[in-house]
Amino acid sequence: MSDVLLLTKLVIARPDDSPVDEAFTSRVMQKVTSQNLAAKLPGKSPHRGRFGRLSFAKVLIIAILSLVLLGGGTFVAAEIISRLYPQPSVEIEKTTKSPSGRTAIFFNVNDCKIDSNQTAYYEIKRGSDLTTDDVQKILQAQCEMKAIGEAFGEGLMPLSSKLPMEQAGVYEVGETGHMMHSAATVASLNHNELTYVDEYDEQTTITLTEKTNYVVDGAAAAKSDIKAGDVITVVSNVKMKYTVTLKEGGSSAQGEAISSTPTHVVKLSLPAKYYRYDLFNQLTARDVCNANPQDICSHGASVDLYLKGTPDMALGDTVEAREISGTLISHNGASFQIKSSSGRIFTVTTPSDIITSFNRNQSAKYNNATVEIGDTIQIIYMADRNQPDDRNLNPEQLIHISLSLEMLNAKTDPIQKY
Repeated sequence: MSDVLLLTKLVIARPDDSPVDEAFTSRVMQKVTSQNLAAKLPGKSPHRGRFGRLSFAKVLIIAILSLVLLGGGTFVAAEIISRLYPQPSVEIEKTTKSPSGRTAIFFNVNDCKIDSNQTAYYEIKRGSDLTTDDVQKILQAQCEMKAIGEAFGEGLMPLSSKLPMEQAGVYEVGETGHMMHSAATVASLNHNELTYVDEYDEQTTITLTEKTNYVVDGAAAAKSDIKAGDVITVVSNVKMKYTVTLKEGGSSAQGEAISSTPTHVVKLSLPAKYYRYDLFNQLTARDVCNANPQDICSHGASVDLYLKGTPDMALGDTVEAREISGTLISHNGASFQIKSSSGRIFTVTTPSDIITSFNRNQSAKYNNATVEIGDTIQIIYMADRNQPDDRNLNPEQLIHISLSLEMLNAKTDPIQKY
């Protein structure tokens, strides 16, 4: 399964002189988009990346402020938080039925750019019992975690970027501003220890130091302001030990945390359940399609039907990457048509009959799902900027074609088509 946005970035970013290895690309995508992989990384949420795309200027500002924060005391932290930790809010604008018959939630945000992909609305997945009030709180929880992450420098320097992946060995890497991936509930708090229970009902005890800061309502607070039963997140300085192994076709790294020092204990504003990934996963973001702003695309899970290692058309002043999503309305051998949300018809010609090939050879791997008329197809392709309404896509333009999925609980549910 693939994450469409991430796949686009990986394909386009590949250097021109690198060899094409589509099987390797597919394996990497399976690992990168795997929730199990995300769960193995301490403190990283599978969905947090959607809210973390910052401009260079913002990253630079946060980097400078994080250094001040880590080197200063409570007074300095309060000064930083007062400027970088607003109290975001989410208001539900309206609730309607989407073209697919699902409940569509339109919303407005204050002090939070909740989605840098220009989300038009969220759909509640079929089978979910979420209410409109639940959705408002789930989105507000994401805004709040984003604000905390920006204030304390989450993700400024990914650990993997510091590893010499071309050389086998054991390496120790430090990270500052490392956040828990979700919320936890305080079980007990004494002079130098805090015990909390996470979303999986696992209990953890951490050692506090004189330099640990406490934050309530976005401002500096005292340890005594944090009590049993409060919902919190913890920001820490983490040191990891990675073992890099060289193997045919590349290298791999296995990591483990060897130390973690809490720098901030932050009291959150909502019940713990609203910060959980499994609740957020019951929503599907319906975003404005990249370079096709009149249409809405789905950026949820998908199954690959076609993946090209390198597009024949290279990015440049006259060529751009686009995406489109639509309902499959016809299929004839190596050609098919989809109807987008704006009503436009796209005719797609592929190098071979990818739909029949998937139905015959791959369906059994995906709960016997087959591609049929009425299914939702996502396409990433290259196009001439001078042809903004190009609807006839040929093999030279195609990068990725996939079948959209909808899975309520991505870890346990069988694969289901959108």
